[in-house]
Amino acid sequence: MTIIERAAKAMEERRRELIGQPLARIWDELAKAAIEAMREPTEKMVEAGFDCVPPFGDHNPDKAWRAMIDAALQEGKSS
Repeated sequence: MTIIERAAKAMEERRRELIGQPLARIWDELAKAAIEAMREPTEKMVEAGFDCVPPFGDHNPDKAWRAMIDAALQEGKSS
């Protein structure tokens, strides 16, 4: 399952818990659910992050973070 699929599922499940509240009031809760679903990176995300740390990269945590997020978004496009 891709990160996109996991995040969507987490948001859907959280929305069901908060069904009585207007959507406009629960965006923060849905965002939290999506972020929590990203705690465990996919294999492609890990590979992208490793490419940014020594000995392969320049040990730039910001670059590694962006590379991992980009990998997750790219994975979502291929599904």
